[in-house]
Amino acid sequence: NPLGGGAPRAAPGPGGAINDPYMGISFDPPPGWKYQKKGAVYVMGHMTMPGMILVMPHNYNSAQEVMAASNGPIYQGQDGQLMLTSAPQAVSQNMLVSDFGGVLGGQQAKGRIICLLSPYGGGILILAGTNASSYSPQYASLAESVAKSVRFSKPQESPEAQQWAMKLRGRRLVT
Repeated sequence: NPLGGGAPRAAPGPGGAINDPYMGISFDPPPGWKYQKKGAVYVMGHMTMPGMILVMPHNYNSAQEVMAASNGPIYQGQDGQLMLTSAPQAVSQNMLVSDFGGVLGGQQAKGRIICLLSPYGGGILILAGTNASSYSPQYASLAESVAKSVRFSKPQESPEAQQWAMKLRGRRLVT
């Protein structure tokens, strides 16, 4: 189980919500889905349902920026590449939705991606998908349920960033 072990760094909120004050988000994982935070990415998996849901930050500040970036791969690595298979559609002022497909880990993959724009700048991407043979509209519904539960807040500075700021305050950096 790739999601086993390792404590998440964000605290669960009321009703099982994930609350991450450093990313400035809180959201509800779908019932039955477990999560782990790896770097800045929340990875969710289910014990009996194949695939995963990812929640990760982005730095886009407008729908136009999202559209301009939508022509390239959404993921490219040694184990595959994922591309949008439909143009992003604005479903509200701060939400764009698209589908994706490609190859991941040597298998055909398919899913839904939702881009949410935060009123504080940037935002998050929600990807829900699985191998193409197991894909159903249920994955789009999972992504949409996570998106509907998202609440943005002004991101707080992490204790690590505060420590570095204190160490660097008044110092000159040379190259």
